[in-house]
Amino acid sequence: MHVPAVRRLLAARRGATAMEFALVAMPLVMLLFASLEFGLAMRVKSTLQYATIEAARCSVVRPTQCGTQEAVAAFARTHMQGVGTDAITFTFTAEECGRQVVGSMPFPVVAHSVMQTGLVLSAVACYPL
Repeated sequence: MHVPAVRRLLAARRGATAMEFALVAMPLVMLLFASLEFGLAMRVKSTLQYATIEAARCSVVRPTQCGTQEAVAAFARTHMQGVGTDAITFTFTAEECGRQVVGSMPFPVVAHSVMQTGLVLSAVACYPL
């Protein structure tokens, strides 16, 4: 090759922007989806906590409506506001702090290659007698 041809080849910058974008785009998209997934998990966790608190309160304030394990679980499921309630478990016990309700549910993670087992979200609420 001639020296001017080599200089022209080394000075050519066509496609450099496309190549830089290709290198940066994938991590950027992954970060975006991870942020959305984390936000959704926090929303579901907050909803689970709210339902657990309301169920513990109902077990003390309205024992005729929420006096049994099944009634407390059914009441808590009604407060899950748009979250699928099939795999959610609520347990109701009488503890030293009052009536305690524990809720837990599996949260499926979309990025299975990153976290194959998913998350288990849980919430505990105790309402004094």
